[in-house]
Amino acid sequence: QQQQAVGIINRYTDKNDYIVTDDFSLVVNSNRKTIPELTEISMVRIASRQLTSTMLVKYLNKYKPKIIATFADRLEYLPGFEDTIYNYRLLKEIDRRKKIYIRKK
Repeated sequence: QQQQAVGIINRYTDKNDYIVTDDFSLVVNSNRKTIPELTEISMVRIASRQLTSTMLVKYLNKYKPKIIATFADRLEYLPGFEDTIYNYRLLKEIDRRKKIYIRKK
């Protein structure tokens, strides 16, 4: 599943594109950039409100990442996550918990 996700990321992005993911190994293995404030997306940050949907919207609007990958079962637990990614569409559902979204044009 990891290799499949990296393949999709590499197919739809180039090295100058940002991606957001809750599994940092996808950033490393695809050799893509991520938003500095979202390098570590943990349940602790979400539960303690150090990362909120309002913050996520701000970062998405500022950096305009091409891909959002929910792969480590964290981002989808962010309250309001589904509403936050209104500028993205589901590109690939690898399984129920592993999804890749692409920015709408």
